[in-house]
Amino acid sequence: MRTLSLFFLCFCLHTTNVYTQEISADKPPERLIIEMYADGGHNQTYSGFSQLSPNIIVNAGQKTRLQLGSNFLFSNNAHKTFNAFGFSIQHQIFEKEHKKLSASAGHLHILPTENFRDNYYFVRLEYTTLRWKFQLGNNRRETKLSKYALENQVFTGDNTKITDNRNFIYHLGWWIKPIDNQWNIQIAATNFDRYLLDIETNPSFIVLGEYKTGKKINYFVQLNFRTAGSMNLAANYYSILIRGGVTWNVL
Repeated sequence: MRTLSLFFLCFCLHTTNVYTQEISADKPPERLIIEMYADGGHNQTYSGFSQLSPNIIVNAGQKTRLQLGSNFLFSNNAHKTFNAFGFSIQHQIFEKEHKKLSASAGHLHILPTENFRDNYYFVRLEYTTLRWKFQLGNNRRETKLSKYALENQVFTGDNTKITDNRNFIYHLGWWIKPIDNQWNIQIAATNFDRYLLDIETNPSFIVLGEYKTGKKINYFVQLNFRTAGSMNLAANYYSILIRGGVTWNVL
């Protein structure tokens, strides 16, 4: 595997996919959370890459959260640096003691190549306890020919869009300490992460470490490993992602 010589830092707002800060009725939510992290890795498409994903989150009251974000990919064979953007909305349905249930929906627009554009539409339920995190949902992908492909007649024919069957998405995670502990480690299996939504039989295994200073700054590091298609007939090459950084509760 090609060794990365440079990580790229970014400023972004806290995403709800993996980390442990959540909407809670016990205290007013942070209105603004800035996250600075570095991503680096290796997969079947890019022999070495780093990426950053700036997001904006607005906590609209005690129970509703809005998120708008984008993704930038740095690789020697990436056709475009700005390769994805999306938005989502999350609403907490109920909270009892340390048990919380919320629902979210969103859209991702990804630019995998010069000729194609992928649109993902997803809905998801999330249930958390002191030690467990469960996310179950459904997504649909539409692949369209890009404006460049249509203007240059890269492909001929009337069909310019392909819609995949609906796909099951999941995240099953366990913390070794209670979720509000100062330091924690989460072990999880999932088929999505930020701007990656894979088919249900291609799990990624995650180890996430966190340290909360008790003030405005928190630290985290994550290792993400995806298998090489061993659970289905796909010939997917394995992928490794390393992510690390800090979160800053601004407001």
